[in-house]
Amino acid sequence: MIGNCEFNNLRLFLNPDKYQLIFKVESSLSEKILFDKNSIQFIVKSCDDGQYNVYDQNNILVCENPICNDSCPVNSTAKCIISDGNIYSKNIIKHNICKCNEGWAGELCDIKIFVDFSNFFSSQKDQSYCELFSIFKHTGISFMYYITLIYIYSGYNFGIIIVNDKKKDHISITQLSSIESSQERYYDINEKNRIFRNENEKDKNIENLKKDIKMYKFLKSLKKVRMLYAEGIVLLIFSLLLHTIMILTYSKNNDENEYLLQNNDGKWSYRCPIEKYNIFINTMEVLLIIILVRYSFGLWARTGLFKNTFYMSYAVILWIAFGPAVNVIHIY
Repeated sequence: MIGNCEFNNLRLFLNPDKYQLIFKVESSLSEKILFDKNSIQFIVKSCDDGQYNVYDQNNILVCENPICNDSCPVNSTAKCIISDGNIYSKNIIKHNICKCNEGWAGELCDIKIFVDFSNFFSSQKDQSYCELFSIFKHTGISFMYYITLIYIYSGYNFGIIIVNDKKKDHISITQLSSIESSQERYYDINEKNRIFRNENEKDKNIENLKKDIKMYKFLKSLKKVRMLYAEGIVLLIFSLLLHTIMILTYSKNNDENEYLLQNNDGKWSYRCPIEKYNIFINTMEVLLIIILVRYSFGLWARTGLFKNTFYMSYAVILWIAFGPAVNVIHIY
């Protein structure tokens, strides 16, 4: 005969101490009753901190949680505590107080306490600061890009290219990379010199043609740079308006309360919801900086430039490594 004896609702009322519960069964059956364990050792602990220690009529300790008014939100934003710390007094409402949890204030503990950002500008203060932070950030990056592009693009167009002349075994310098190809389309200078070596007038015409080609290339590059100045200012204004409109439109469709987060210290802060919008902007900024990197590589093959132009080209490499690219990788 096989059977199970279970103690589903066994409750023991004991004072704090170490105990050993020994199982014994009195039976008239001939079969032997076996236990998986004949005894269980256990410890009855004292009441938790903040609980009343109340003894019943049998002098057995009973732990009771403090009782407060029904208006105290004990199970959410507050807790009921013993006002005088006397855990052996009677558990009645007048001996207890309703204390708000960390991050909450007010009589009903329904007011959130936010992190104090009054001493510095932070996007986690509220929605308006979040919007301003994003606008200032991306507009500032656009302005930095514009200034850097002017320096590097100007140096790329006006810099003197260093060319290695293998026949003469030394370094010769030419004003523009495309002058030689332009000369070949018009005249073969060496051939003309051999044919008209004694004709000084035609030699002068060839020299004038060379100067005209150089001047044409120079004026063409100058026109590109001047157009870049004007276009850059227009793009800066357009960028500011675009960021402002998109950020305000995106924020308008979001409930501010949905982006409130409680920190480990209990205080609240605002999580800027524009991070999703920043993914697109950061990606575009990475692509634009790649264009600067391309011009920077060409700049390093030129001379006759200000040192700060080269320094800015080095900064572009650091920019793409530690700037928007990091933000894109971090988000993904």
